[in-house]
Amino acid sequence: MRVRTIRIACLAMVVLISICGLSARVLASFGEPPVLPSSFHGTVTFNGANVPAGTEITAGHGGMIYARTTTIMYEDASYYSLDVPGDDPETPECEGGTEGEKLEFTIGGKVATHPPAAWHSGTNEALDLAAGDEPPTVIAPTVIAPTPAPTRVMLYLPLLLKR
Repeated sequence: MRVRTIRIACLAMVVLISICGLSARVLASFGEPPVLPSSFHGTVTFNGANVPAGTEITAGHGGMIYARTTTIMYEDASYYSLDVPGDDPETPECEGGTEGEKLEFTIGGKVATHPPAAWHSGTNEALDLAAGDEPPTVIAPTVIAPTPAPTRVMLYLPLLLKR
């Protein structure tokens, strides 16, 4: 009886060690979690005036654009909100920013003036943008027509009562 108990215990240990080893390999195959974006938001002006809704805003470095968005109007001011992705270190391409990298912004294709902005993973920074001289290029906003709600139909069925 004692030999059988030892064999069962040894078999259980081998199975447990195999499961743990397999789990470690599976978890290691997932790699690193994705890099969090560096987010920016604020007002947008051109020659001191608000830009129209739909004006394109870009962020990048060295002529490479990492992210783009368009402006919206809210309470008589133009605003933008932009998530700049981080670079994936496991690919040879440059898809986004790296820690501390200086970012350049454009408003409708014109270089924006702003306080120094650097890419930092997981941040959300208020950054007002301004530009001047020629008017910026406006991208026409996409209008999505709302889906009409289904019409309710009332259906009355006669009620028959038995006496």
